[in-house]
Amino acid sequence: FRMLSLGAFIFATSFASISVRALTGPEGEKADATTPSPTIAVADFSGQDKELGRFLADTLLTDLAQSDRLHLVERSEIRQALTELKLQSTGLVEPQQVKKIGKMLGADRLIVGSYLVRDNQLIVNARLLDVRTGKVTQGDAANVTGLREGVLPLVHRLAHLFHKRVTGSDFV
Repeated sequence: FRMLSLGAFIFATSFASISVRALTGPEGEKADATTPSPTIAVADFSGQDKELGRFLADTLLTDLAQSDRLHLVERSEIRQALTELKLQSTGLVEPQQVKKIGKMLGADRLIVGSYLVRDNQLIVNARLLDVRTGKVTQGDAANVTGLREGVLPLVHRLAHLFHKRVTGSDFV
């Protein structure tokens, strides 16, 4: 594994080809577009470089903020709640922890994930957790893979997948 520089991602000019496992529910069901706007929080992504994990989460949140169909929790609120609960955002895996953080933040869903850099490839895995149960439900997970220089298109694709899953529609 190679250590990556965040600068290499930000200043990269080539775009990655993207392979995606789409988000679909049981029997191919989609989210109902008539439901109220859910509130979503995004935790730092775990991986070798904490700065990259924060960057992935911030970029995903920024992309999702383009939608008028979602309410989002600011990252500073997440950090404050995690501090109060004495948790780390990359360690939110226990259902009880997810329930507590969701209740504190007033969030309906929490996005958690990880990334792996191998040679020239970046793999990002993400899960959309239901804060009522603290668990991921069928179809609420995705991964995107591409060249490490193409981090922005990868995260954009992930945002589109989660937006469609939660709202039933693409970004406008």
